[in-house]
Amino acid sequence: MAINYKIQKSNIQNQFVVMMAGLPGVGKSLIARELAQILKIPLIDKDDILDEIKHISVLDRSEQGRLAYDILFQILKRQLSLELSVIVDTCLTFDWLRKNLLEHASKYKAIPVIVLCECPSEVARDRIANRIRDDKDTYAERTWEEHERIKKMFAPLNEWTHLKLDTCLDPSENAMKIAEHLLHTAE
Repeated sequence: MAINYKIQKSNIQNQFVVMMAGLPGVGKSLIARELAQILKIPLIDKDDILDEIKHISVLDRSEQGRLAYDILFQILKRQLSLELSVIVDTCLTFDWLRKNLLEHASKYKAIPVIVLCECPSEVARDRIANRIRDDKDTYAERTWEEHERIKKMFAPLNEWTHLKLDTCLDPSENAMKIAEHLLHTAE
């Protein structure tokens, strides 16, 4: 599918916080990166922060995760204070996390958009196995077991308005769906 590049940041006048949600391995990050390139807006990926923390930190896993979120919120506040739209790439597992992100969006008068990324379990399992095979150093801890652990904790998005994507589609197609949604939300 050819990407419609007429949808650009300049066409989208409002400030947004696009929150990627979904289990590990479903394809959130690929879509988030594609969207950031199309719209030329900052992408804050919690896993990037966590990857740096785990190499320099003596904190346990849960403390590392909390510190990663604290850093993510600080970066988010800075970007929003500069009146930039932002894409936040995290599983968005917990209600406290969603509420915190929504509070930041509200404080800076940015429109929050939650994007739920889903695919069949067997697709996610294959993606996880492939990325571990291709880059064991980065993905060694992002296993199917981690996917299943997060699945048990994932709070339903029932009360949250969200855009739902089938990540079996091409990431470019899904990124364009989000961009079109932002364009229509801004109208």
